[in-house]
Amino acid sequence: MAPVRALARRLDAIQSTTALTLTPMGDFAQVSDSELLLRPGNPAFWEAYPEMNFPRHKGFSQELSHETTAAPVPNWMTIDSGCWTPPVRFARINDAILWLFDGIAMTTSGKVINESAFTLLERSPDLTAMTGTQRRRLRTVFDRRTLQDAEVIDDPVLLPTNGWNRAFGHWIYDTLTAINTFIEPIRSGRLRVVMPEATAWQRSWLDLLGVPEKAIIEAGYGYVKARHAIVPSSLSIQNVRYPGPHTVALIDGLRPLGQSHGPACPYLYLSRLGRGEASHRTLVNEENLVAALERIGYVAVAPEALTPAEQVALFAQARVILGPVGSAFALSGLAGPGTSIVEILPPPAAHSWIYRSSANFNHLYGCIMAEVIEDSQRDLDSGGIKRADWFYSYQVDHDAVISIAEHAIELSG
Repeated sequence: MAPVRALARRLDAIQSTTALTLTPMGDFAQVSDSELLLRPGNPAFWEAYPEMNFPRHKGFSQELSHETTAAPVPNWMTIDSGCWTPPVRFARINDAILWLFDGIAMTTSGKVINESAFTLLERSPDLTAMTGTQRRRLRTVFDRRTLQDAEVIDDPVLLPTNGWNRAFGHWIYDTLTAINTFIEPIRSGRLRVVMPEATAWQRSWLDLLGVPEKAIIEAGYGYVKARHAIVPSSLSIQNVRYPGPHTVALIDGLRPLGQSHGPACPYLYLSRLGRGEASHRTLVNEENLVAALERIGYVAVAPEALTPAEQVALFAQARVILGPVGSAFALSGLAGPGTSIVEILPPPAAHSWIYRSSANFNHLYGCIMAEVIEDSQRDLDSGGIKRADWFYSYQVDHDAVISIAEHAIELSG
């Protein structure tokens, strides 16, 4: 009887699995915003913002920038090419399966929304890092028995969080942009938000946006089944890679919510001092740099120590924002047109997020290239995927920073 039982178990396992396929939102039918939210039906998408092309960032300034032989300014800042932003879309899935650990959304037939899988694909191109999956005959399959104890949500829900939502920049650009788009139906009770357990600081931002506590479903990091789910393309971190009008809409919505409880600080230095292990990039000579900047009128700030309303007010009155690359720049769009945005960039972190973001807000932009300290960064192998370690130390030319900081004050008028 043992061989018979073993065969029965294998047959049950086969019958309980569904092959997974990555499916972009654009493969679904396109509908209007009202149809997306209110009408049940087959998978569909609403295009909230179309694809856009615009000229190269005209606010890039060589005078606000500094490079070295070892750390040149990235060529995408200086070449005369245009910027592109992908369309912002929201997909509707009925009877959706949602894996909250990475913000994965899929249909019961195994169609995984490609845009929702970005943070998972970064470490697991075959999707097998997702709970309940395995490789079988060159395909990745999902075992539906994994869902036996999954919570079932009958209310319409928005899935706004991906695997990187604990990072402040991704929280603002990936998550809050999506919530802000549907803020009215969320406030009125027609749509709820499903996410892992929110941290205290995330909860404070939801409060600032006016998201009612009863509208939030905190369902851990496992699976939930949703009768009616709305899934944003921002889960692909497209708003960080290619910020555009979706981000502008959020920033414009936040600007009136600022509350200041102190004097204006027009010249800001975004400090990473005191972050300890929370900072995976260490500017080793930052303490001396802060002292020098304070002598010429800058105020070193740690935005994470302020309430959301205070952070909004802080950035809204700034005329120069300078600091090491990082999530603290996420709210720099609140500053008025003509504000100078200057990043201290070690080459491994020289991505175009704030460069492109500042173009949307008519800011001046410059970068001060820093140099990674030799032997402080390792090469890692994560499941066959090779990448450089995110933890490293770097240093920057003090004289170059002070010279550019003084010039930025002159430009501010």
